[in-house]
Amino acid sequence: MKLDGITVRFGARVVLENFGIALPQRGIVAIMAPSGAGKSTLLRVLAGLQPAPGAELAPLTRMRRAMLFQEDRLLPWLTVLDNITLVMEGANRSARAHLALQQLGIGDAAALLPGSLSGGMRRRAALARALAVDPELMLLDEPFNGLDDEAASAAAACIRRQAEKGLALVVTHQREHALMLTDDIRLFTGPPLRPAG
Repeated sequence: MKLDGITVRFGARVVLENFGIALPQRGIVAIMAPSGAGKSTLLRVLAGLQPAPGAELAPLTRMRRAMLFQEDRLLPWLTVLDNITLVMEGANRSARAHLALQQLGIGDAAALLPGSLSGGMRRRAALARALAVDPELMLLDEPFNGLDDEAASAAAACIRRQAEKGLALVVTHQREHALMLTDDIRLFTGPPLRPAG
């Protein structure tokens, strides 16, 4: 699918200028660029959270999307399980949420509040929330932040499994993280975000 004409300005600062990208229907694409280049803004546009008037994003409007932000964004007054089921639809939400937590190695954290978790556990809970939606498009912003090698490996396996059914777009500035997921690595610079080289 081809997305085009994405422009985002914050005052005088141009973050995306007539940006376009061709993406497959399935698999994993990693976008690498320096910090501040516009990667996170691009994900927010694709998630429908950041307006980009005039952008051609029609292929996305029919897709079930989930976004993992750089910050975990767990609601502190809800248990881990409730944070996940809150964004889910359909039957067996609790069972599906438990499965996502187990696959990420934190099944025993379901009844805990986010404030009692380590940073790595919170990151995996946030990823479980995105995966449990069974998205056709996953938008993942630095998904391995704060994870040790074992946890990152488990997370990568879950992302790859979900990407068999849809597309995962991962932004990172760490090549080793991109290589854990895919060999389709697109290099950019910016701002405004544009292909490197």
